[in-house]
Amino acid sequence: MLIRAVTDLLDKTSKPASESGGYRRLRIFSGTVPTPAGEEQFDHWLEQAYLMVEESDGSDKDKRRRIMESLKGPALELIKAIRLSEADVSADKCLEALESAFGLAESGDDLYFSFRLLQQQPGEKLSDFLRRLERALAKVVQRGGLLAKDMDRARVDQLLKGAVNADCNAVTAQIKRKKSQSSNVP
Repeated sequence: MLIRAVTDLLDKTSKPASESGGYRRLRIFSGTVPTPAGEEQFDHWLEQAYLMVEESDGSDKDKRRRIMESLKGPALELIKAIRLSEADVSADKCLEALESAFGLAESGDDLYFSFRLLQQQPGEKLSDFLRRLERALAKVVQRGGLLAKDMDRARVDQLLKGAVNADCNAVTAQIKRKKSQSSNVP
């Protein structure tokens, strides 16, 4: 009996987080400006929250609870007010309300225009520029400024357009090399 209990406990604790329904706790967000020390910037917090909602196997109630646990101040008050009018509000609706209240007011087209103007800064590593490009592109698609199917083309075009010449030449050479390798494969 004891061996069975220990075996069951080990099975439960050794499962990956995605199998057991667990998900890493979201950092704190309050909606206070400027962002207090120890709190997450809204864009990063929202990205992590959407990821949790999409990837977690838990119920919508569980997802909403996790979102609320990570909120305080004005952000928490907003969700409490929404729950008063609709007790079973979905986690997605909570995130949409938070985005409406604390997110950028820019349209998808405005974000796409800003994305097309991104340039690698002097001294910025190409990998850092690419991460910045990815975050901006994700916002563009999320706001409807670009279809998801067109992301790859926009990413490559802007990477080639915005990268510093030395880095751009290396990227162009690598793309050409990959194209020639894929065309040689029968």
